[in-house]
Amino acid sequence: MKHVTKPHQKQINEIVGRLHDAAAEIETAYEAQCDATSTLNSKIDEYNSVLADAREVVGEITEDMTEYRDGRSDNWREGEKGRAFDDWLGAWNDLELSDIASVDEADKPDTLHGDALAGADVDFPED
Repeated sequence: MKHVTKPHQKQINEIVGRLHDAAAEIETAYEAQCDATSTLNSKIDEYNSVLADAREVVGEITEDMTEYRDGRSDNWREGEKGRAFDDWLGAWNDLELSDIASVDEADKPDTLHGDALAGADVDFPED
């Protein structure tokens, strides 16, 4: 065989067209995903800003709680109420208020298969 047959060439051309159409749809979906990721990361930044406010207020609360506890007598701190207070203070200190991570954009898929297929030689290269 020294040539790709005309029917196969026709099939290849049709497939190349379908691959290009599918690649265009992937490009559109990828761009939409990038836009959505950007919007999501913006909302995450806003959320983390509110979390920073929460951490600040919790810090003030736990400072006030610590000052209150430290102002009590040794007997109170070592007693049942003091231990219960320490548990309460500990629960406030253990609140998980870490920032949430932004999300990465998806990798753009390689959609050059149609170009590679379209560029394939249909004739045997003779010297």
